[in-house]
Amino acid sequence: MVDSHLPNAKATPGWRDLPYPRTSFDQAIKLTPVDGVSGQYKAFGPRDWSLPHDNGLSLHGGYLCSLLISGSREYARATGLVALNQPDPVSMHVQFLELVPQGPLHVRFTTLKSGSRSSVVQGEICSPQSTPTTTVSTALGSSSDNAPVTKIYTLALFTMGNLSDKTGISLELPRHTPLPSREKDCARWTDAFAFFASPPTAACRVYTPRGGPSPLWSPAVGRHKRDQWDKLDSGENFRLEHLGLLADIVAVIPLNYQPEGMKSLMKFNVPSVSLTFDFVKDPQAKQSGSSTERR
Repeated sequence: MVDSHLPNAKATPGWRDLPYPRTSFDQAIKLTPVDGVSGQYKAFGPRDWSLPHDNGLSLHGGYLCSLLISGSREYARATGLVALNQPDPVSMHVQFLELVPQGPLHVRFTTLKSGSRSSVVQGEICSPQSTPTTTVSTALGSSSDNAPVTKIYTLALFTMGNLSDKTGISLELPRHTPLPSREKDCARWTDAFAFFASPPTAACRVYTPRGGPSPLWSPAVGRHKRDQWDKLDSGENFRLEHLGLLADIVAVIPLNYQPEGMKSLMKFNVPSVSLTFDFVKDPQAKQSGSSTERR
């Protein structure tokens, strides 16, 4: 990987700069506590972490997952979860209820179950302020005009624990195919169209196995799989928060069957419906030296 030190902007033929400034990942997931409201934070979804949809720009699903991971840790530090030695999400299920419009938003958390070994926390990405509705009916049949409601766009359930805790059963799972060498077996995947049309995609430098009819898949792993190495384009090391983004910028498998590759996204609408994560270890705990690649 002689070009692994080059950012996507330098390594991608036909690269096009965005007509507006890019926002760093850390700035994009920045959270500010809402005064007087426990477990609620203000955030701003930047334009370059969004995708175009029929009704305008909507925030990228992987970015929203990263925002929720970051927020769950903020929430743990602000509540009794740290005292219970549960500072990290060890699992997370995210359900995307509606597209999240680009711009200001709120992220809020509630502890559903507190336990000595693990706790369950609910996270929500919602509208930043109350939205008036014309009529709200109650179970008793009464109604109220312009009653304030908060619109929930994304719902998440977390199991909180400690990723540094190494107790419990550990199983070594056998691989059915050998792990491809990123230096010998892989080549860099670049796509100027994808990087411009979907700016979050450019957050990683991607390497895929050589020898296939398309960079998206190779005969070694089959057309129904994805095998790739990723490195943050910023040059930073992966953190737990990055894994939300990484999980949702991997190209969807149906594109393996489209001759146009990533350009097929112009024909299909493939929004994320749900994502489920099991976190085994914080990537920062695994790093040694200056390695920043993760598979």
